[in-house]
Amino acid sequence: MPTQRLIDLEHFLQADFQHAELVQGVVQPVSPVQLQHSLIVTKLLVSLSLWNQTQTQPGLVGTELGFILGPNTLRAADVFFINSNQLGQQQSGDRYWQGAPSLAVEVISPNERAIDVEEKINDYLAANLQLMWIIYPRLGSVHQIEPTQPRRILGLNDCLEHARILPQFVVPIRELLS
Repeated sequence: MPTQRLIDLEHFLQADFQHAELVQGVVQPVSPVQLQHSLIVTKLLVSLSLWNQTQTQPGLVGTELGFILGPNTLRAADVFFINSNQLGQQQSGDRYWQGAPSLAVEVISPNERAIDVEEKINDYLAANLQLMWIIYPRLGSVHQIEPTQPRRILGLNDCLEHARILPQFVVPIRELLS
């Protein structure tokens, strides 16, 4: 088995890899997504953006921004929310976000391995992520992950919501996955 060549974050950024993440020094290509994945991301992005516009102190909502989660780890969330308190903590010239967002969302594709998903969750939690939604479209479920709470598994009759991090934001999972 060939040995993987490790690189540090500085070299990864200089090489300007497209469609890749850096995971503990290993460059991992990111494949194009399927239609269902894109539709879910778009629905959630629109819902979060509309909600964000109603907030007295709006944060930042987006997709695929790179988050530097450790010395040699750069991950991109399918959808993210950064609260207004975090916005002032970045330098204006930064290409990627230093640290974790308030919310990271991953839509799981059929070809993703469970160990890779769990490693991604651990990377975000180690960087002080507050909330993560792991969406499993084929199963019709969402795993809600918080650093100090047990993992919650939500089904089609539940809603995506979190009173502390996303006050008054509610999206029925059935609508999101339909």
